[in-house]
Amino acid sequence: MTNMPRILVPVMLAMVAGSAAHAAEVALVQATFSLEKHPDAGIGTYYEAVKRGLDQNSVAYDIVTDEQIVAGELAAYSLAIFPFALDTTPEHTQAILDYVAGGGNVMWFFSVPEGLQEMLGLQALTYRRNEYEGQLHTMQFTDDAPPGFPEQVRQESKSAQVATELSDGATAIADWLDSKGTSTGTPAVVMTDHSVWVAHVLWPEADTAAQHHLLLATIGHFVTGAWERMVGDALAGALAGTGYADFDALLAATRGNQAAAASARQAQQLAAEGERALREERYADALAAAQQVHAATQRALAAGFPSRPYEMRGAWMSFPSDAIDWDAIMAELEAEHFTAVFPNMCTPGAAAYPSEVLPQVTERDHLTECIAAAHAHGIEVHPWRGNWQVYMAAEGVVDRFYEEGRFVVSVEQAMGEEERDQQYTWSRRWLDPSDERNRRLEIAAMEEMARNFDVDGIHYDFMRYPSSRYCYCDRCREQFEEWAGVTVADWPADCWEGGKLLAQYRDWRRHLQTSLVAEMRERLAAIKPDLQISLAARASVTGAPEADAQDWITWAREGYLDFLCPMNYTGSVEDFRRKLEPQMELVGGTIPVYAGIGVASTRSSTPVNLSQQIALARELGADGFLIFALNDFSREVIRGITDGAIATPVEVMPHHEQSATAQFEWPEGVAGGAARTRAIGAEIAVQIRLRATGEGVQQITAQPLIMPARGGEAEALGRYISAEANAMELPVTLRRDPGIYSLIVHGEVVYADGHEEPFYLRSQPLIVLGEAPEAE
Repeated sequence: MTNMPRILVPVMLAMVAGSAAHAAEVALVQATFSLEKHPDAGIGTYYEAVKRGLDQNSVAYDIVTDEQIVAGELAAYSLAIFPFALDTTPEHTQAILDYVAGGGNVMWFFSVPEGLQEMLGLQALTYRRNEYEGQLHTMQFTDDAPPGFPEQVRQESKSAQVATELSDGATAIADWLDSKGTSTGTPAVVMTDHSVWVAHVLWPEADTAAQHHLLLATIGHFVTGAWERMVGDALAGALAGTGYADFDALLAATRGNQAAAASARQAQQLAAEGERALREERYADALAAAQQVHAATQRALAAGFPSRPYEMRGAWMSFPSDAIDWDAIMAELEAEHFTAVFPNMCTPGAAAYPSEVLPQVTERDHLTECIAAAHAHGIEVHPWRGNWQVYMAAEGVVDRFYEEGRFVVSVEQAMGEEERDQQYTWSRRWLDPSDERNRRLEIAAMEEMARNFDVDGIHYDFMRYPSSRYCYCDRCREQFEEWAGVTVADWPADCWEGGKLLAQYRDWRRHLQTSLVAEMRERLAAIKPDLQISLAARASVTGAPEADAQDWITWAREGYLDFLCPMNYTGSVEDFRRKLEPQMELVGGTIPVYAGIGVASTRSSTPVNLSQQIALARELGADGFLIFALNDFSREVIRGITDGAIATPVEVMPHHEQSATAQFEWPEGVAGGAARTRAIGAEIAVQIRLRATGEGVQQITAQPLIMPARGGEAEALGRYISAEANAMELPVTLRRDPGIYSLIVHGEVVYADGHEEPFYLRSQPLIVLGEAPEAE
């Protein structure tokens, strides 16, 4: 498989190349009016979900703003797609109505301004949240749907717009089914001669392939000749950007990798089936084949990434439903060589287990069931504690907290103004960390989990403020003045941007969070000394401590955390690098770092992209990774990497105490280069100092190895050496080809009672440059 490194080209970004030959007949509307008024409403997220569906399926389109719509520019297109729009103006509304009256067509998602509802066949529309869990699970298409539309689209929506009355000429072509397959009698998709309306946005945790099928079917219905172009481009686009001209070239490159070759052959066969269906004008079948070609090609390419045995492989899990099958999930994760789960088990207003501290909002004891299933499959459980943020709360909890004055207050509210429009109203959602009642609640909830359940760790999330605008309540003013020894003359202006006490006020906010984290370290260690404490960390190395008061750099260095999980969610490999690189530098090896990777239709959405991010995390020195979050979509993407980046089992997790510790002493690197950077051809002399842990050490035996940092085969750098002592030194001298490597020392410690304990220790990455530096 010598040619397989070409798969590192970002595949999906290149797939749009096939569409360049076609003049765009589709307009993707960027709701600029709505974005300006509601920047945190998720408008950009759902826009990106539709955009990615068009890109991944090689659809030619132009991006059109609301301003361009007012200027009449929709007239150039056969179809306009509105992913999520909340606001309009009279001119904007009229321009859309004129466009449809002139023969244009519209695909509209979710909320509809009143003046446009009749155009979409909607006489009466109302917003509705799920009345029971799983109510808005699947869109089931009826016989009234035109040819080519999917049979079903699994959405798992939490809410939707409900059309209670349709206009003449409008037809519900899909209804909502709940998670049990029962019809709710509620329209999910409504069609007229010139429009398709979908009752919700493209939800990121759903069946992306079926969602894309709905997109393409709508385009194929309204745009003449689109089916042929879209399916043809989708079939051709599976290899775009990979460096392989055809499937024969891919098959040749995968020779020697059985799994990759099998997937490549499957992709080739499916492509032939898709082309045959396209010739026979069976467009739905051809589209299904094209989607399968893409999936098989992704599996083949992802199988070219190497695995490694020393890391943590974990997944965050959302608050559990009572329908969850813990054993089935853990069996699947064990087969995929995952080692830990981080399930959201409690918040300030809810628990998924019996509790004397929090109201249980589930029928089942999910924490006990999760632990039993996970441990039976060799998987650790680190329950995710939602700190401060009150979500999933039992009935009446939010009102009680509000009446008791326990929520944060924004700086605008302290000025007598309304809270700024945000995704959530934090003044009814986020507990004030200065309130001793809230601090006691946090302590009691986490102590209870440690004391009453066989957990492997406690995982903090939201251990921060929602933003720099909080909290500015009277209690915060009083406590700050006492802590800082000052009197605030102009509140809150003196403690807000431009104020003379801003720096001190933010120091105090950090103190509130840090003091609780430090206290929890002591309390939890007293209950269970080997309990692992971790944090879902904000990605920004400057914004986290400054705006949010989450000083995870200090928490790592002071030993308040056992490992760190920065949330570096992005679909861009380069953005992922920009986030993780400074994080690794600041932590500096003091504790393990497990890189958080967001897997969703708007983040890392393919097996190749996920493999790229895992490989990069390893090369930057991360000790493992966590997937956010485990759901049907991410599970499908994970299945696509099982022959590659996670193909081998994990032997050791870095946060586990081992029988020895290692200190790697490096020579001075290239001037101006990153740490442990050497020039090509340079001799590299490394001193490895080993020390056994525990009492009664009789002998220590060790061997040095080297491995590409991203994974692969380890190569011995010397023979096993033994010492009748509790410490030893291993000198290593090497020359390497350009690349990024990890030094490894493995062996065992023999104790006086005769038992042996193995160890496997890894260095931070060694970088060998591709070119020698120029002489100055």
